[in-house]
Amino acid sequence: MSGMQGGRSPLHPILDEPSAYDVVELQLRLHDGEPYLDLTLQHRDTRARRQLRFLGPRDGKFWFEPAPLPCPYVYDVREKRLEGLAVLVADEEEMAAGPLSFWARDVVELAPGS
Repeated sequence: MSGMQGGRSPLHPILDEPSAYDVVELQLRLHDGEPYLDLTLQHRDTRARRQLRFLGPRDGKFWFEPAPLPCPYVYDVREKRLEGLAVLVADEEEMAAGPLSFWARDVVELAPGS
């Protein structure tokens, strides 16, 4: 699947200011046969960290450079009624063109130390 067609989807309420963060860690794991992807984000000014878990990620594209990876945008695509998908992680144009993009069934924020 590529970028969304039609109207722009809203940002997911879990992350309303993605441009303030960098991705500092990415982990793809399986639990009972279900994949999940954890992104650790670090605020550029305060250095505070947040961890987001994306459930059922698919159609992922990842490429990394030595510099910090800017945080992608997290879109709420539930109104698009895509079977089993509620989240699109992509660049600010809602296209799968950035260094990190994928679809997911859902996203949750993990408590610090999880």
